[in-house]
Amino acid sequence: MVRLSRWGAKRGVPDDTLAGSIALGVAVILLATALGHAPAGLGIALGLVIGSANGYLIAALLDRNSSFLFTSLMRLASLTALAVGAALLLKSSACALCTFNYDSVISSAIAVVVTLAVAFWLRSQLREGEPTKAQAIFEWGYDQLRALIKTNVSEDALFVIPLAMTLFLYILIANWIEIFPLAFFPFLHGANADLNQTLAMALVVIAVVQWYSVRTLGWRGYLRRFTKPFELPVPVRIIFTPLNILEEAVKPLTLSLRLFGNIFAGAVMIGLIASLANLQLPLVGTIGATVLGSLVLVIWKAFDVIFIGFIQAFIFMLLTVIYFGAAREGLEHEHH
Repeated sequence: MVRLSRWGAKRGVPDDTLAGSIALGVAVILLATALGHAPAGLGIALGLVIGSANGYLIAALLDRNSSFLFTSLMRLASLTALAVGAALLLKSSACALCTFNYDSVISSAIAVVVTLAVAFWLRSQLREGEPTKAQAIFEWGYDQLRALIKTNVSEDALFVIPLAMTLFLYILIANWIEIFPLAFFPFLHGANADLNQTLAMALVVIAVVQWYSVRTLGWRGYLRRFTKPFELPVPVRIIFTPLNILEEAVKPLTLSLRLFGNIFAGAVMIGLIASLANLQLPLVGTIGATVLGSLVLVIWKAFDVIFIGFIQAFIFMLLTVIYFGAAREGLEHEHH
């Protein structure tokens, strides 16, 4: 804690933010326990603490404009903590429509810990002068993402970098963890093979996008977005309004289901291929089926986890940037 405080003071990060978040988390746990909602308090507290640590992490990785980046991440962490706490509150209140999947929480927590470990390792690889291989790859990815945001969103929307980069790194690692035989552990599965996680990430992204749209366009311009296409007469634009509202409302679903569907389908395929070991094929018998199934399983798992996992993480990050660009629609018409 002292080291983090000293590090944050040198880079303009509030030195009491992490300590304050931990203290607030403890207070939330005590209050929620007293009210009979301990799981909700624990979820909110963990969200606050993890969000604070994530802010330090991103500031350390980028090592520039630390205070602004930290503030952006804390806002994102607050939304995440609120969502988790609300879900757990409903569960602790014995809501019949809500369930608490401990296997999903454990799988996600492992992915979070591994992501933090990888990110801190990347930070340790950053050098002045001749860059290391890891630093060269990281800086190349950072520059590409920065250029993508400048092109598709705006020069002043670089706060999207920590959000998009964190989502990409976390989703990628959560997908790649499936290369290990998680089936041997009944309480583990691919973190992104659960719609609860992908939907939570999508809701956070869309919530920040809506905030950015209001901040950029104002409330009048924000509401005007739903009357596009702007070049058509007003009566025709009114007809398009319900469609535009529906398009915006389903974005969290499409964003989450795309990731969930691909990862879940990959897990189903792995299960089907693994079942070949139980078959007795006419030509090769049971032993041959086991060997054949194992070989196909290794090939498919390498393709599905490494390649498809990377593609899905990239698509989620790319769509996040695109949604921020779409949040500015109508801005050029405001000046005419």
